[in-house]
Amino acid sequence: MIGGMARVGGGYRGRVIRERSAGAVVFRRGPDGVQLLLIKDRFGRWSLPKGHVEAGETPAEAAVRELREETGVGGRIVGELPGTRYFFRRGADSVEKEVAYFLAEAVEGTPNPQAGEIEEVRWVTPAEIRDLPQYDNNVPVLRAALERLGLAGEGGGSACG
Repeated sequence: MIGGMARVGGGYRGRVIRERSAGAVVFRRGPDGVQLLLIKDRFGRWSLPKGHVEAGETPAEAAVRELREETGVGGRIVGELPGTRYFFRRGADSVEKEVAYFLAEAVEGTPNPQAGEIEEVRWVTPAEIRDLPQYDNNVPVLRAALERLGLAGEGGGSACG
């Protein structure tokens, strides 16, 4: 990379853009056990609520804000989880995205997908996760969340991928 330009096939084209996001694995405890809140994105994959960290905002604050915006559910951060880092193309640019994840307990609200952004919001059991199309980079985050919740024996290794 020279001066923010990425070398592509002998020439220079596009930029490398670095983005910071934050998200949460959200849980609730009920009579049927623990459930996790997942979102279905516009690509048909089940994922975790997340979004950009705004200026002056901590990653934890961004995770709680994005949770409410994308799902209609309010949450309380109860711990940190492993983050993810991935790359994708946006036109001629390469984007490097780092996502900080948190474990959050749902405290209020009814799931309601953000119009134009989220296809569906659903509470699922740990066992149901394995059958849903999801992103590979979410698997370690979900496993860590299940371990923190004391549910690794209920499929923390196999339920997530």
